[in-house]
Parts: sequence; structure tokens; C-alpha cells
Amino acid sequence: MSEKMFTVPFPGRVGFVELKDGRFLALNGDSGIISKDRGRTWGDAYRIVTRDGRQIAGGRNSSIIRLASGKLAVQHCRTEDYGSQKALRMFCAASDDEGKTWSEEYPINLPGAKGWPLHDVMLQSKTGRLILPVRACYAGSESERIAGQARGTIHGHEIGVEGHAQYPEIDIAFVYYSDDEGKTWKTSENEILGWPDDGKRGLYATDEPTVAQLPDGRLIMFARSTFGRIAEAWSDNDGRTWTRALPNELCNSYSPARIRAIPGTGHLHCVWNQVTPAEIMGGFRRSRLTSAISRDGAKTWEHFKTLDVADPLDKSPRQKPDPDYYFVVAGRKLGEMPDNYCIYRYPNAHYVGDMAYIDYDRESFTYPGSPARQRVVRVMPIESLYDDSKSDISLPNTPPEDTKAAVGEHIEE
Repeated sequence: MSEKMFTVPFPGRVGFVELKDGRFLALNGDSGIISKDRGRTWGDAYRIVTRDGRQIAGGRNSSIIRLASGKLAVQHCRTEDYGSQKALRMFCAASDDEGKTWSEEYPINLPGAKGWPLHDVMLQSKTGRLILPVRACYAGSESERIAGQARGTIHGHEIGVEGHAQYPEIDIAFVYYSDDEGKTWKTSENEILGWPDDGKRGLYATDEPTVAQLPDGRLIMFARSTFGRIAEAWSDNDGRTWTRALPNELCNSYSPARIRAIPGTGHLHCVWNQVTPAEIMGGFRRSRLTSAISRDGAKTWEHFKTLDVADPLDKSPRQKPDPDYYFVVAGRKLGEMPDNYCIYRYPNAHYVGDMAYIDYDRESFTYPGSPARQRVVRVMPIESLYDDSKSDISLPNTPPEDTKAAVGEHIEE
């Protein structure tokens, strides 16, 4: 593997920007956190507050981007109390001094309005419009607490393998957008719903959407769904309206995918859990992570690369979806899982200069008891994403002794 490639711990489910002096700035919890060595190490945390003294909470549902004007913009979330009820709120703020100080925060959604983003999904389109894809979750009376999860056993310990889609729930996507650098926001004129075969197959979720822009200005949305494939939707008017979501050719579990446009070329880059329906039903819905490139606007995909895979699964870079698509989830009672069962989830991707930064959760169950969980970033030349001679660059599934993997209770998402 090239000396330019490295894998190191990453602060969390956060995004980052390159500052004008070459440092990287990420939002981590309630702080900004700095890397002085191009992402190899992170430190020097400092509080990020607005001019009116409000703390900007980064968390895993935040975004930070560089605007065309040169400013930095953050989108962040918090829960606020409104009498006897709590409401999920989203806000935007900007900085014109490389993150040292921040403007007042501007509300994105109204109190009580549904809609919540995946982490690091805000982008600015070629027209200057800010696009923030979100999803609203609607659940029936049989919640996870009542209906339960798909369960498996590892080293004598029972764990939740799949939660969503194991009980009555539907997720519907839509977009918030702003034409004044985040000061005021509107919602897209329609929602995005999974609606294959003119409704003959029912309604499917479009959950945790992520959006990229093609060189011709169109926006493409990828979302997790129960198709057994990625759900795909399009906008040709800068996010104001969207097509319905349909299954594309990339097999996928009900797990989030990340779609990006590589700067300079505009080629689409997807990082996602590429798993077959049979693997999903067996409890392996996040046990393979793949990278692939499209050079023709998502018509075809190539340069498939296995980033990580659990030992029991096939390491081949491309997995074929079933010819047909249907509602596919794990079985409720999975019994004994392999001792070296692993999952990889919530991927993200950034590009700085000629380097790609791909980060995601690695969760190993190689030890009895709670899993060893760590967020890592894989750094590699962008050109290596196109190198088919190295289609398998997966990491060992035993946590390295020289890394500090956080050990805690497994929470299925």
C-alpha cells in the first residue's frame, strides 16, 4: 500500500473543512477540533459560540462547509424545551474569520417541524444555494420497545442486529434550502418517497438522504431504503422539486450511503454498505463497506473497491443485487453469529487536494461482551479510487493494540 495511504482514529461522525492556513477544522460535540498534520491527529479543541453567546453543538448531525464567498458555514442541531414538549431544532451560522468567531444563529426549521439530517450533508450548489436534505420519521404504535429488533448471539451475548424496518415505520425525505447563505430557509415543494412500479409495490422509505451535484447542475439524492438497493431521486431545479425515489443498481441494506462529487472531475463517488439480500436476511447488513465511481452521471458504476468486510463474507469488490427488488430485512431470530462478526457504518467522504478522506465506524465483536467501536479515517490518493488492481483494501478485523477503541454498548440504528 502506498506510503501516502494511512488509517487513523477520527473524532466522530462529523465533517471537516480545510482552513486557509492548511489546518483542518471539524465540529466535535460542543467544540471545534483542529488537525495540524492533514488529519493524522486531532487536538486543540476550543468552544464554538455565536456572537450572542450561544454554544454551537456539533454532534453527529452537524455540517461544516466552505462557502463560495470564502466564509465558513455550520448547520447544527439541538433539542429545545417548549413547555411540556421537546422539539428538534436546526440552526445555521457563519464565520468570516476562519472559525474564530461566528454570526448569530439562524433557524432552519420551526419548533416541532419534523425533519432531521444525516451528519455532514449540507452543500452549496453552483448557484450559491445551500441544500440541506433531511428525513422525517413516522412510526406506528408498535415501537422498537414493543416490536423489538432482529437479534443475534455472539460469544454468548445477545445483540441487536437490526432495529429500523423491524416495526411499523416510514421515513420520508425532503430538502431545506437557502439563497442567502443560511439566513432564511424554505422547504422543497414536494417530499421524496420510494414509489416503485407506479405504486404496485407499495411505499418505501427514503431515509437519511445525502445529495451531490453533477457538472450539468442536476442534483442526485441517495437514501437508505428497504428495496435491497439504494434509493435514488433527482432534482433539475436546484432542489426545489424532486422526482420519486426508485431503486438503482447498487445493492444495499437499510443503511445510509454517502454520495459525493469529486472536485475537478465531477465524477460521482459512493461509499456504502454493499450487501446482498441474502446477507441482509442473515444479519450482515453492515458487514461490507464499498467504494465505487460513476463517470457518466450515475448511469453506470465502476472501480468497485472493498474498503472493509467481515471475515465470513465474500471480499469480491462487486456484489450483484437480485434481479427483482422487494422489501428485505433481517430475520428476527438469527441465532449464533460468527465469533468475528464485524460491522462498518455511517460512512463519509472528503477530498483535499489530491487526497480522499473516507471515515466510518468500525465495530468489532472479536472479544466477549461489549463491542470495540472506533471511528477511523482512511486517507488515500484520489487516483487510487480508480485503481482496479487494488480492489480489496480491507483492514484486519481484530482491533490493533496501538489504537484506543471505545468500548460501549452496541446501539442499533
